[in-house]
Amino acid sequence: MQIVRPARPCALPDALASEQVDCERELQRDVEAFLASRGCMFFHMPGKAAIGNIAGLPDLLVWAPGGRHLLIELKSRRGCLAAAQIALHRKLRSLGHSVLVARSLEEVVTWYLQSVWHAEEGEYQACRREAAGDHLHEYARETGQDRQESEGRRMDALDGLRRAG
Repeated sequence: MQIVRPARPCALPDALASEQVDCERELQRDVEAFLASRGCMFFHMPGKAAIGNIAGLPDLLVWAPGGRHLLIELKSRRGCLAAAQIALHRKLRSLGHSVLVARSLEEVVTWYLQSVWHAEEGEYQACRREAAGDHLHEYARETGQDRQESEGRRMDALDGLRRAG
């Protein structure tokens, strides 16, 4: 198993940093490009005319690294939340989900860094250590090595991960 560390977040160009976009479609394109660059998977919810759509559901459902699930409602500079959106966002938050109403790419980037990136930093090392330990224990079971020998290999591998991280 190869563990790939996500790239460090990049700085935004000055033109994007403070500008709120007038067009929601343009904002969506920029947000999706950013999320893709971070290794996220996402799904854009179709408009209210879609069959089976829940009224007020955020525009983007995002699966981020570290097992995080984010919901993003995109609004243009002058866009307003509908009553159904306000109610559903409140319900989603009460269930422990992260919901962001974004009017600029900068808001999404800042929120992503606070919600995902900092959590990834700590979990990343823990996941690597756990994966290395699981792999070595499985190897020991398959090859019949005694517990002491496999534990020694596990500790060597963990030391290597700590030095590499």
